[in-house]
Amino acid sequence: VLNNENTFVYVYEFTIIKTTNFQQPIDNATFPQMVSFLEPLLGSSIESNPTASNINDAKIAELSNIIQSKNIKNILEAYDVDDMIENIVKIPTEFNELAFNLIGRRLGNIRWGSKSNWNFLINELYKRELDATYSNPVIIQFDNIKRLLSMTSLLTNNIPKFKGLDVEINTFYKSLLENQGFNAIFSKIIKSYSNNIDKYNRFEEERIAEWLNSKKGESDKIPNGVQLSIQEIMEFIDNCINVNNKLKDAKVMSGGVNEKRKRDDMENMEDTKDTTKMDVVDNNDTSLPVSSTTSTTNTSVIPEQETKKQKTINISADDINEITNLLTEEFTNTLSSFPVNYNEENNNFDSTELNEYLNELLAEINEINEEVPGFSSNISFDKSLY
Repeated sequence: VLNNENTFVYVYEFTIIKTTNFQQPIDNATFPQMVSFLEPLLGSSIESNPTASNINDAKIAELSNIIQSKNIKNILEAYDVDDMIENIVKIPTEFNELAFNLIGRRLGNIRWGSKSNWNFLINELYKRELDATYSNPVIIQFDNIKRLLSMTSLLTNNIPKFKGLDVEINTFYKSLLENQGFNAIFSKIIKSYSNNIDKYNRFEEERIAEWLNSKKGESDKIPNGVQLSIQEIMEFIDNCINVNNKLKDAKVMSGGVNEKRKRDDMENMEDTKDTTKMDVVDNNDTSLPVSSTTSTTNTSVIPEQETKKQKTINISADDINEITNLLTEEFTNTLSSFPVNYNEENNNFDSTELNEYLNELLAEINEINEEVPGFSSNISFDKSLY
């Protein structure tokens, strides 16, 4: 600590550290040398050569009192904070492989993939449950981002005790949100679960149903390893929400943008005018149907092509075709296996989650349409699946 003042910032906030005259630090010091070195801080009653014969209950109680004293307790807590910060900033922040498989690929400034591919991640984690040596970039990156959020969540608990810690965390996450992979994952989770308690509460049940549905004919029971993997992901989601709630202007809003971007968007509103209007389409059209109720009528909507000034990107016809095909494939695969619950009380099917997915997909297409005008005209979904 004494040789790393820039690292142990919060420890150095205490006057006792600044004013205590310590000996010259010794590398690889023995235990008696450590006791001697810390004597100005801990006093002279610490036994430098502890043995079974000279350590009794009174000595243990005395040592406990020293550790629980206000000065020492504060220093140890500050050391933990400094140590956590040092370890957090060392965590690798390459998350593109995880984001690509969990959320989707990028098109300009948009990362598309409305339905988070949790089942893929659960299967990868389950493989590791079965074989501890199993690893790949997705597993490594999930471990890193999970550790990053877990440690930060613990760190935020110390915000009331340490002045400026909230600002430091906020600054770090503001920078971290410039990382495309991290931003895609973190923002998607906040957007999906932060202010949607019903969706959050359904997470475990839906992941189990999704996993069992993907294993039809193989198993009708959920393995313990899969259950553990789901709980591991839920803990990660909890930490994301907790950390985001403690952020300042780096906070990601439930709509998926942070406070700074929200202000920037407001400032640029006169230039962009990018609100997309929705038009009802002829019933014979094969566009995506979206309903806010449990009705399965054929009324459908597509985004009207933007006529206001907007930011556009150049993209080849091949790329448009690829994205169109992949979106169509996602829609087909998702709706072919989507769990829909039957409500016995009102004798009806609850398609809330299904309609949430469809509306997210439509919003995503609208976003792409803003950067690639006319993109939606290339998309045709099979309404019979709905």
